Amino acid sequence: MADTRDYSTDMSKVLGDKTIIQLDVTIWTGRAKLRLDDLPDVDTAALPPEALATLGSKRLINGDTLKIFGALRAQAINALDMSGVRFLGGWLVGSTVVDSVVDELKRIKADFGKAIQVFVANYRSHAEMWMDDYPEWRAMIAKALPSEAAIGSRFHFDYTAFTIDLPTVAGAKLKTKIQGLGSQAMSEIRQMVMRTYKESFMGKSTVTRRALRPCRTIMDKLNAVSYLAGGLELAADEFQDALHTVENQTDNEVAVKNFKMFLLSFGNLETLDAM
Repeated sequence: MADTRDYSTDMSKVLGDKTIIQLDVTIWTGRAKLRLDDLPDVDTAALPPEALATLGSKRLINGDTLKIFGALRAQAINALDMSGVRFLGGWLVGSTVVDSVVDELKRIKADFGKAIQVFVANYRSHAEMWMDDYPEWRAMIAKALPSEAAIGSRFHFDYTAFTIDLPTVAGAKLKTKIQGLGSQAMSEIRQMVMRTYKESFMGKSTVTRRALRPCRTIMDKLNAVSYLAGGLELAADEFQDALHTVENQTDNEVAVKNFKMFLLSFGNLETLDAM
């Protein structure tokens, strides 16, 4: 069934107490460009010109030591995705959730700072272990490693939160961008519904209450962005009603089947197996 809700966003919806949050995250890759002088035994005449091909990169440290930074960046992006919609290089976040989002970013920033301290404290030992694993390449690795004094500056986590005062007469491109925010938010929600359906409901006649946790996350996202368009407000009400109906009937095959059919329709996923 076609979705007849109106997701167009009026200019007034992004004025006033709405906030844009932009992330600024830098993470050292643990790599450096592989150079010809790193490969003394290679016949350089046999290599294609640099304009055609490059040698790639060399890993200077075990990548596992850097995973914590990527995980924290992912947490920040997820917090913003779950509470806002991407706009002007950041996320547009409504007034009802902005304080909790900023609190979460403050926590992540603090954890990122602690992770930098731990990494810097162990940097030399990590580098030595990596070079011990590849003793024949020790000199190449050592030459490219940043100094212990400089390595901490290769990591950075911060964010900027600001309100906007868009001009009454905006350019056509900006107007189009704003008008599409509601549809963009609904598209993101449908992707969440698709993942939830496939991972928690497909092929199941009954479910546990745990399966409903991602549905509550979807509900939180709907509530957070519902101010963008009347269609999102309607969608939030419909989702809340359906979720409330099934929450205490997870072992009821009829209730679960009806909720699965609702998810398929809500997410425009009619082509998936509803059973």
